[in-house]
Amino acid sequence: MKNGHHPNISNVLLDIYRLLTIFMASKGIAELEMPLPHLYAEDPLQRFDEFESDEMTRVLLTVASTIRVIDDRESKIFDFLALNCGWLTPNTGDAMRVSDLTVREACNKIMHASEIKFERTSLPSGRCFLQPRIHLFGDYRKQTWQANLDVVLFCRECTSILKLLSSRT
Repeated sequence: MKNGHHPNISNVLLDIYRLLTIFMASKGIAELEMPLPHLYAEDPLQRFDEFESDEMTRVLLTVASTIRVIDDRESKIFDFLALNCGWLTPNTGDAMRVSDLTVREACNKIMHASEIKFERTSLPSGRCFLQPRIHLFGDYRKQTWQANLDVVLFCRECTSILKLLSSRT
């Protein structure tokens, strides 16, 4: 057995599932409409909107840091086997230089972002829902970077490698 932390892969997969379901459920919850006449000034389910960003951030950080630990322990297996999950502009001053965002680099950017923007789409009702894309911004060695993460691809690639690793034990 390799040295280092050995997170329970089933728990990591459960967190990836949670992350994915937050994004996928967002539209369905936003589309729920109360039948008229209703007794409330606003739909009580709107209260759940306040949980989305906090819970998403918590789960995203947990997944990113755990994947990085596993990737370090497994000699950067994600760089060798996982497909890319977005794109990275390592220096926003040179916007023409864009590269693919690897799973490992996505984890780094998630953990070190100084600003995170979640894409939201408005419905005719005025309610908004999350799109499965995250824009991350930060600084590294006096250069400002930007990463755009496709959450579905990130979850798919992490799950694929974790299932491979769990089949080896």
